[in-house]
Amino acid sequence: PEKKNKELLAINFLPENYSSLSFSELLAVLTGNVLAEATTRQAKDAKLAEFAVDDQTDLAAFLLDTPTAITASQFANVALQLLGYHPNYDYSLTDPLTCR
Repeated sequence: PEKKNKELLAINFLPENYSSLSFSELLAVLTGNVLAEATTRQAKDAKLAEFAVDDQTDLAAFLLDTPTAITASQFANVALQLLGYHPNYDYSLTDPLTCR
């Protein structure tokens, strides 16, 4: 893990203060780092609201609740959207791990 952390720090993906961040803060930063088109913090925060964590919650709202963990299903929903897949078209938000 130490080598991986050093590599992520070297490419400015992992923030220097990552060990002092809460789970939700770190998840917000790392997800924001993937959003190349959003260059400001405000733009990244707005973009987070476009991703569904489940069928009732967007990523921005999820992070505001300061979660301490994310389920595999919630993670898959966000990851699939970051990869360009569309919920309820390419996969189901209620069961993202099952192929259509």
